[in-house]
Amino acid sequence: RLTRQTFRIAHLPFPDPIAYPLAWLTTRVYLRPRGHAVARISAAVALIAHDRPILLIHGDTDDVVPPSHFHRLVRAARSAGREVESLVIPGGRHSWLYEFPEYRRAVAGFLARTLGGPFEPDVAADLAAAVPATAAPGGSRGRPPWCGAGARRGRVVSGTGTTTMSVWEAISTKRAVRAFADRPLAAEHLDRILRAGRRSGSSKNLQRWEFIVCRDRDHLRELAAIGPWAGHLAGAAVGIALVTPDPSAADAPLSVMFDLGQAAAYMMLAAWELGIGSVPATLYDHDAARRLLGYPETHHCEFVLSFGYPADEAVLHARNKPDGRRPLAEIVHDERW
Repeated sequence: RLTRQTFRIAHLPFPDPIAYPLAWLTTRVYLRPRGHAVARISAAVALIAHDRPILLIHGDTDDVVPPSHFHRLVRAARSAGREVESLVIPGGRHSWLYEFPEYRRAVAGFLARTLGGPFEPDVAADLAAAVPATAAPGGSRGRPPWCGAGARRGRVVSGTGTTTMSVWEAISTKRAVRAFADRPLAAEHLDRILRAGRRSGSSKNLQRWEFIVCRDRDHLRELAAIGPWAGHLAGAAVGIALVTPDPSAADAPLSVMFDLGQAAAYMMLAAWELGIGSVPATLYDHDAARRLLGYPETHHCEFVLSFGYPADEAVLHARNKPDGRRPLAEIVHDERW
């Protein structure tokens, strides 16, 4: 059984007449002379022999180690009287669970309880859960980000093991995404996007923007109907309406819209780093926009940003078109036009 499973997991096309002799030969020539035996390779035996607190975490979509093995380990350790905490992560795959806040919360709380430290367990758990974490790029199955397509494109791996995208990579690879997967944004991802808008530059630090977050599907469909090219809002996970003081007012400076553009760009680039697509929608019916969004008469909303995980994740790693932008020499002038 072990031999069959090993070759199946490795996707090796060896038939049984070759696989069994190969496994026997490896055991006799390599393992046994070094004091190892397949019969002693047992996670359950190792757990039972361990007399310290144990934390077991498993992803329920792990296609390498079945969930039944995880539950068998938990039962074995508890039957032996061991102190075991266990957690199953919905949607978790093999070997990469850090992107899930419940994983970070469980590990940090467990370490604080068992090893001590500067924080109480609940505080440590909350701090860890709040740390931004990037999902494995391209939905790579069972591979951490530093082994995936993101790493090959020059992403930076931080000291915590999370993958970050350089500013230049975000700028140079960002593209408009109008088709989104039917799933909500993770709370920490939405929080990061909104904080990016909040941190953007502002003339005289006046911060003349407000963000209205729209998640309700019917509400998004209504907003999609008031712009001829706003249909993507209907399928977005989140729409963020960008509201400012009325830029057409007599005393409104041009910097109002300049600052709003910066906030929008920051939010969309922050989303791109997280594997989230975005695209702006223009609302042409301002009376309908005010009715649907509820902002006061003194304010104005021209744009809503659609955000969501792409329906086709390949867009996150697609190469730029060679002629997608005008040559730099056509748009840059030295000193004068």
